[in-house]
Amino acid sequence: MDAARRGEIGGPTAWDGYATAACCEAGVEAQKSGEKVSVQLNTKPELYK
Repeated sequence: MDAARRGEIGGPTAWDGYATAACCEAGVEAQKSGEKVSVQLNTKPELYK
C-alpha cells in the first residue's frame, strides 16, 4: 500500500517466485537423496537488478 501511495510498485517479482521454486526443488531433491543439493539459478536478467 505504501508503495502504491508513492506511485511506485513494490513487493516480490516474478524472479523472486522463480528463485523460490528453485529453492523448493533443491530442498525436495535433498530430502529424497539425503545429500546437500545446490540451488541452480539462471543468470538474473537486467530487468530484475
